Amino acid sequence: MVGRPTRRWAVLIALAVGAPLVLAAQAREKPASGDGSIDFEARFELGRLYHEQVFQSLDRAIAEYEASVKARPDLAEARYYLALAYHTKGKLNADDAGLYRRAVVEYREYLRLAPRGELVSAARQHIAAIEVRLNQGGTKESPGASPTRGRAPARR
Repeated sequence: MVGRPTRRWAVLIALAVGAPLVLAAQAREKPASGDGSIDFEARFELGRLYHEQVFQSLDRAIAEYEASVKARPDLAEARYYLALAYHTKGKLNADDAGLYRRAVVEYREYLRLAPRGELVSAARQHIAAIEVRLNQGGTKESPGASPTRGRAPARR
């Protein structure tokens, strides 16, 4: 019994590493039956693997950007890419308002640190796009997100 979990993990790791290569090769092959089922299944599974990798890679990217910002708070480019990662994850996470707000904070910090930087125009466009989404109210709140952080106070 002790060896089973280890063997399962070994199989999962082997699948995670080798499956994309095998599935990609299968997707390029013509199905023998002519019904397209092998081609469909291989492409579907390959798509799922890539989709999962996007989320995993994005989380890793965020962790690395956060670590670099913590080590060098004045590094403007790291702020921009951290914002971009939050922004992307917010979109992929069904319009997560908390992630959008974190992105806006980092985009603004980039603008403060590099007012003439190469990415100023892109940062401003991203901020504008996020603010439109937040103001439309079609976003979901992430756990622990402040509903007013990042928004202008309501006028009476």
